[in-house]
Amino acid sequence: MDSFQELKFKEHYDSQRDDLLNDFYIPALANCKKYRRIVGYFNSKSLSSVAPGLKEFILNGSKMDLVCGVDLDQEDVKMVKFASENPEEIISSNFLNELESIEEGIVKNHVEILGWMIANKLLRIRVAVKVDKFGVPKVNGEGILHYKIGLMNDFEGNLISFSGSINETASAWENNLEEFHLFRSWDTGELVHLKENQDTFSDLWNSKRDSYRVFDIPKAVEQKLIDLAPKKFDELNFDDFNFNNSRNNNDKIELYDYQKNARDLWLENDKRGIFVMATGTGKTFTALSCLEKVFKEYSQVVTIISAPSKHLLSQWDKAIVNYGLNPDRVLIVNSDVKWRPSLESALLDIRLNNLDKLIILVTHDTLPSFDFMNMLKQNKKTNYFLIGDEMHGLGSNYRKIGLMDEYDFRLGLSATPTRYSDKESDALFNFFGKELYNFSLKKAIYSYNPATKQSYLTPYNYFPYFLNLNSSELKDYKKLTLELFKYYDKDDVNSIKSRESIYFKRANIVKDAKNKFSVLNAILDDMEDYSGLIVYCSHNQIDRVMNILSDHDIVFHKFTMDEGTKPVSKFGGISERDLILEEFSNGTYQALVAMHCLDEGVDVPFASKAIFMCSSNSSREFIQRIGRVIRRAPGKTHADIYDLIVKPNDGTWDDSLKNFEKSIFEKEKERYKEIGFIAENYGFVIDKLNDNL
Repeated sequence: MDSFQELKFKEHYDSQRDDLLNDFYIPALANCKKYRRIVGYFNSKSLSSVAPGLKEFILNGSKMDLVCGVDLDQEDVKMVKFASENPEEIISSNFLNELESIEEGIVKNHVEILGWMIANKLLRIRVAVKVDKFGVPKVNGEGILHYKIGLMNDFEGNLISFSGSINETASAWENNLEEFHLFRSWDTGELVHLKENQDTFSDLWNSKRDSYRVFDIPKAVEQKLIDLAPKKFDELNFDDFNFNNSRNNNDKIELYDYQKNARDLWLENDKRGIFVMATGTGKTFTALSCLEKVFKEYSQVVTIISAPSKHLLSQWDKAIVNYGLNPDRVLIVNSDVKWRPSLESALLDIRLNNLDKLIILVTHDTLPSFDFMNMLKQNKKTNYFLIGDEMHGLGSNYRKIGLMDEYDFRLGLSATPTRYSDKESDALFNFFGKELYNFSLKKAIYSYNPATKQSYLTPYNYFPYFLNLNSSELKDYKKLTLELFKYYDKDDVNSIKSRESIYFKRANIVKDAKNKFSVLNAILDDMEDYSGLIVYCSHNQIDRVMNILSDHDIVFHKFTMDEGTKPVSKFGGISERDLILEEFSNGTYQALVAMHCLDEGVDVPFASKAIFMCSSNSSREFIQRIGRVIRRAPGKTHADIYDLIVKPNDGTWDDSLKNFEKSIFEKEKERYKEIGFIAENYGFVIDKLNDNL
């Protein structure tokens, strides 16, 4: 082994001219006897970040002391204050839950390394909790552990310390623009700084800072880490340094000409505007190409990508990797994780110029939350870029709050950007800007893709089935229609509320019409192959639908809001939803019984058939659902769409009600035509529609 003096370490390292990993970190660890390090948070990802490069360190029998900060939310602090629980118990419970759901791959491999070190007495971990003057833990956001200090002793008594922007992640060591200062014990001019870092670590380790309470890692957590680790050293995986799964830029996605055209139009329009692009035409990669251009033009950018669901955040995370974009950090912000301290830390790094390119993936419901918006507003030093995926979902009164003026660059994405009311649509267009590019459903089905020599989307057949309400449903429907007729032309507030309430009740009668079940049976009786089938239904229909599928010996799984989106170990490190979709794509499940969570954005290209047991009058919702089954997939040549349409029997109604009902159905007729006229069997569809509407 070499002494640190022989390694000729420099006093300053900068990633723009130095190979931080190979010039400093790996040789330092390989010749290090004792390593002391402070990391910001006590969670699996921050712990795993210290594991890369430890193979030689462990083989030398070297030891590490690690101090971790911890984040507590308001409920955690309440438990400490009012339930007489110790913070150790809260931290232990939170971290054990996280370890139960730790995903397979790099994080798990690195946590196993640390567990092995604990089991073999090579690693000690202490946890630092921020406290007030009375010793009561503080809520996250009221101060974080943000030291970036490391101390290393070699086998000859030399000591080095580094401090600066560097975070201990493989991305920081390999990819980021980072710099840090190195202080060396054999250089007397650096001893004062070296001692400051020693004192800081020592004070934290020994709980001598009044603002922190420091204690040993909870025993239950320590044991869990040990249990995760393999028994043999040879079973540890040290190979993967690529902590953020970033890809080489040479592997970047090649855009089609129309995607480049859309991107260029957005750049020319002051980086604001909307792309109206049908499902499966590459709006995600088109958006990322816009972001890539922004990254190149501006030194510091915080990008917020907002999507309707947690599942779509995971898809964006994968798309960022697949595109070959290499941000300094990607944060996923949703209710399944304690995101506030991580976001606060990342934004602090932006303010300190430790980060330049940050991507935040957030749900539409979290985007307008006070904490999220307030953190961004306090950090208005950088350029903010908002990408609204399925941007039509941001038009509600609550969600519109999140469309802040602070966003310098804005891009809206949707196959169907307009909402139910002109007022809601106008608000979205006023914020994101005008429609810049339109790649319609019709164009995607009938345009030739030179790369695949096929159309961009799968051609489909459309089979509308018209049915009536039963006598009891018709009676209730007629009663509501008479009430609706009284309020129809009135614009006062009470009349509008009454009208909306009646519309909702009438729509539920139509959605849950009992005659639909006999039609479903008939469709399944005639269907020769059930594979790739999605049945859309309402909450009230789902049990009956599953019984009918069982009667036909169809292997299916429900896909609702009840299935988890969080990766868990029992599903191999992926979420329950991901597992269901994986087993649907490989044929384990022939069918999915779905509600709204398969409406937007979720990739299920294997799906080739859809039965709509319930549909709203919204053309937007219908097109979104069709998008699930007309994506291209290997071996898929066409799709079949079965639409169950309720037409209330108006034979006993007087002329005024009959005309009123026809005026309502005119809107639905346009939706059926929009879908039917693009279908391969459009001649059959036209005849069917003309006979029934």
